[in-house]
Amino acid sequence: MLGITAVFLPLLYHRSVDVARAGAGTPEDPYTVCAGVCDYTSIQTALNNTPAGSYVAVGATYESTADGGINIENSNITLDCQDSGAVIGDGTTYRELRVAADNFTLKDCNLRWVYIADRNSLGQSVGVAGLTVQDNIFVTSTEYISAFTFAVATTTNPVITNNVGNFKIVTPVYGMAGMTVSSNTFTLYKGNESAIELIGPGGDTDYIITGNTFSDYSGTDNRFVKNTILSAAVSNVSITNNNLSYVINPTTNNQGGVNIIQIQSGTSDITISGNYITLPSAVVAGSSPRAIDLGEFDGSATLAGITINNNTIVGSINSSYIAIENISGTPDVNIQYNLFYNTNASATSTGFVCSNTITTSSLIFDYNGFYNLSNNITPYSPCISTIGANSKTNNPYLKIDDVDSSNDMHLAPFSDYLDVNGTTDIGAYSTARGNSFTINPSGTIDYSSVHATTTDMLAIARNSDTFTLAAGTYNPISFSSLSSITLDGAGATTIINGGTTSSSLLLTNVNNSTFQDFVIQNASSTIPTYTATNMIFDYGGDTYGDTTILGSPADNYTEMFSGATGCDMDVEWNVDGYDVTDYVSDDWHLWLFSALGGKFTVLVPDQFYASAAAVEAACPEASPTTDVWIDNVFQYSGGIMTYNSSAVAAAGVTLTSGMTNPPAITRTLSGYAGIKFAGTSSGNTVSNVTSSLNGYGIWFSGTSGTNNVNDSLLQNSVLYDLYSDTSGTNNIKNTSFTIASTTASGGGQMNVYEKFRAYVIDETNVGIAGAAVNATSTDGSVTAAFTTEADGYTSYTDYLLAFILNDDSPLTTQGGINPFSFRAVKAGYDTKIQSTVVNSANQTVTVQMNDNPNDPTGVVATSTAPTSIVVQWTDNSFSESNFIFDYIEGISDTGFPGMTSSISAFTGIGVVTTTIDSLTPNTGYMARVQAVGEGGSSNYVTSSVMYTDPNVPTTVIVTPNGQKSVIVSWNANDNPNDTVYELYNVTSNASVTSSTTSTSHIVTGLSTNTSYTFEVRAQYMSSTTQWSSYSSTATASTAQVSASVAVTMNVGQSVGFELTTAGSHTGTLNSISNGTASLTVASTPVTVSLTQGNTTYIDSNGNGINDMSIAATQVGSNSATFTFADYTPPGGGSGTPVDPDPV
Repeated sequence: MLGITAVFLPLLYHRSVDVARAGAGTPEDPYTVCAGVCDYTSIQTALNNTPAGSYVAVGATYESTADGGINIENSNITLDCQDSGAVIGDGTTYRELRVAADNFTLKDCNLRWVYIADRNSLGQSVGVAGLTVQDNIFVTSTEYISAFTFAVATTTNPVITNNVGNFKIVTPVYGMAGMTVSSNTFTLYKGNESAIELIGPGGDTDYIITGNTFSDYSGTDNRFVKNTILSAAVSNVSITNNNLSYVINPTTNNQGGVNIIQIQSGTSDITISGNYITLPSAVVAGSSPRAIDLGEFDGSATLAGITINNNTIVGSINSSYIAIENISGTPDVNIQYNLFYNTNASATSTGFVCSNTITTSSLIFDYNGFYNLSNNITPYSPCISTIGANSKTNNPYLKIDDVDSSNDMHLAPFSDYLDVNGTTDIGAYSTARGNSFTINPSGTIDYSSVHATTTDMLAIARNSDTFTLAAGTYNPISFSSLSSITLDGAGATTIINGGTTSSSLLLTNVNNSTFQDFVIQNASSTIPTYTATNMIFDYGGDTYGDTTILGSPADNYTEMFSGATGCDMDVEWNVDGYDVTDYVSDDWHLWLFSALGGKFTVLVPDQFYASAAAVEAACPEASPTTDVWIDNVFQYSGGIMTYNSSAVAAAGVTLTSGMTNPPAITRTLSGYAGIKFAGTSSGNTVSNVTSSLNGYGIWFSGTSGTNNVNDSLLQNSVLYDLYSDTSGTNNIKNTSFTIASTTASGGGQMNVYEKFRAYVIDETNVGIAGAAVNATSTDGSVTAAFTTEADGYTSYTDYLLAFILNDDSPLTTQGGINPFSFRAVKAGYDTKIQSTVVNSANQTVTVQMNDNPNDPTGVVATSTAPTSIVVQWTDNSFSESNFIFDYIEGISDTGFPGMTSSISAFTGIGVVTTTIDSLTPNTGYMARVQAVGEGGSSNYVTSSVMYTDPNVPTTVIVTPNGQKSVIVSWNANDNPNDTVYELYNVTSNASVTSSTTSTSHIVTGLSTNTSYTFEVRAQYMSSTTQWSSYSSTATASTAQVSASVAVTMNVGQSVGFELTTAGSHTGTLNSISNGTASLTVASTPVTVSLTQGNTTYIDSNGNGINDMSIAATQVGSNSATFTFADYTPPGGGSGTPVDPDPV
């Protein structure tokens, strides 16, 4: 038994089991009250028997009937139902919980029709301090309402917090200080009651009402709460951060109106701030609810120091959001940063109603937001009549588009009502405004990853905002007076569709912003404007230009009808270029008439009058006389007005001298743009944008300048890809457009920049790595240097200025920058320089370099002739542009350089030939060849010795040389002196000699008085076995035997001769020295020495008698001619020969 008790006994004291135990009166061990076994069964008994400072816990089984009224007489008592579900009060009649001691706390209980009051058990009001009522549930009923009543001036600092249910708080007329009502949830069912009534002419002050939720269900009992919070004759009241709304609308109007917060006379220093107030969505006829009402419904109120800031008030019916009425004096009211939001555009709603008794000097009213109201302000003089310079009327963008309904009165993070004055927001919701937002047409708004599904919210963009456009199609977008914004799409899937009435993206006075990664299209409509020249006509010798009579500043004004309501000739001009756009829709007629002493030229649009009779009838006061009427002087067709010159001539009418001839009405088409820069827009950057099917791809207007369009595509524009009529300078960078589809006027210009790269290839079109490339503009102002990668491509340059588009013709060479010179250099290749116009985005400039040429091979002569050689070699390269061909006469290469020439190369590898002309026959030559490229050359390759062919000798002459010899001579025919000849005796069919280099030869050993024929040929210098053709033959006979014969012989040569008497002999020329020839005559040898012109006599047969005379008729260096003759000494005797003419 002892063991069971030990286990069970502790459970008996658990608060959820109402079993008796002795409490200590502390929070850890409280006194207990319950219907079972507790310390006490009634609360009052517990309070009567516990000392001050006790902690009393009420259990779940507590019976509310156990107590009537409950009196707290001891201080520092805590009555805690501990969320047990215990209910105080039975709902059949109200129970009072009378607090007559300080620091009483009531918590975690359920209360049914309980009044909590500062009074004693006798019902007398007493002052108490430190009352706290927290975390309780006031049971909801449509028949009763629990209440707090504080009626003593000495009651101070009650705290009512975190309670829930149907209860109210009343401070009657005696005055109390320092009440805090916070974080409670009021569910108001009983009609004709206010949730909080602060009424204290006794000096009530220092009330804080904050963080509470007031939900009014008063319409359930056919009565309604006039004021959720009522304040009168109190001071220093703070009503902040509360949520006040109607759940069930009121159904009667027995108190003249619904005022959620009513501030009545005598109240001062009150702050109403940060509250969310929802007006009823329906009331009975004649009722006009108000969110905040200052003053008396009837009578005069005195208020001072009223601040109503940062409240959000939402309504949907005929209502006034804030009203000031019947206030006297200078109340010093500050109403700022409030949001007045009407959800029903058809409702007659007013944001602010201002009394006729308040002056503007006592009211601060600005920075408020008014949305969808029929009247933002209803003023009564002398109150204010405007909403304030800094107030807003645009959509505040509440968070009503996401799935979360609890945040519907919060501002979206992009709202224009956030940070309106630095960091201050309009309305009760306060947060720092974001600056990065996503718009997704197919997304679900959560105000985090998706902020909107349309671009409507862009109307409230602010400086430095970033907007991301997801894939989808969007309506036209415009920004105005902004800077540093970003509009970023998803590329080709983000489409801004301009339509027919606007530009796709209009930027007016927008600066330093970024627009990128989207498509702009279909802003395709064109807008025609028409201008007319001044046109005065002559007829019958008169000029129809007396317009001063009609009140014109001068004569010669063109007059035109502007309407059909009489003599409406009130359009006139006297200069070319007058805008007549408003009147062009059909044919125009010409009316020349006389009236008022003058003659006039008038143009009449057919839409106004179609005949002379019609215009005369329209102008009876002038009594005009029609002199000429020409139908359809301008004919309208297809939007074009065409002058009908033939009709004018046929009428005998001529244009007045000095007028523009022919007259013209000129149509000018302008269009909407993909992107239009308007006003002073400057410093903006457009990147990766595609414009298609727009009137203008890009339009620079106004004074817009320093804008950049980068890496974009402008195509298929109706009028122009690029249109500029600004006075500023803008930049088009690496953007594709059609040069012919551009125009610039207005004095501004468009600087066109391109990105480009080089592609360096060899002669086989293979990329070359490591080539250094330099690009230089024509004027030298733009340069780029880069190096090719492994594939032969360089990287792209940055944006480089290429040409300028201005008022002149659109040319890619405008500005003197194009063309660029590209110079490619790499060791082993020729240096290549080429000129290229840079005029397209991401342009690749191909530069072909060639290797330094390979050495030619096989330099040989392929054919020869006496004066020419055909030389051949093998070309081993693709890269050469020409060959240097150099040849010399000679057989040693030390003679180079010689005769040099350039020979063009051909594409590819192959055999090259050239012919050397004007050479010397039978002569050795050498040639060398070098291949030359643009930046380098091969080595020289030298041939072996090449010989020309010998010429065939000519002019062969055979001369008898005595009886036994002839002399054969011939012409070398330009063969060189060392040419070897063969002399051939045709008669004997034998070669006389084949080794002579002389052009004459003494042939010996012949027969006397015999005819001989000879021919000669030359030996090839290149070969001892190769000969030229034989010359023509020549014939002569040897001499007959005679008494005298002349014989020529060469040194060392023996020549036979025969004299009549002396007989046959042989003469041998031994030598010639110093002009003296040594001659031996045999058979019996006799040697004599003779000089030219001397004669000697010899004994030729050895008989001792001189029988022969020898005269040296010619002595040369190598040959001599002698005359041999029979000789008979004087007297014919014998003996020692006597030299009749000794040497």
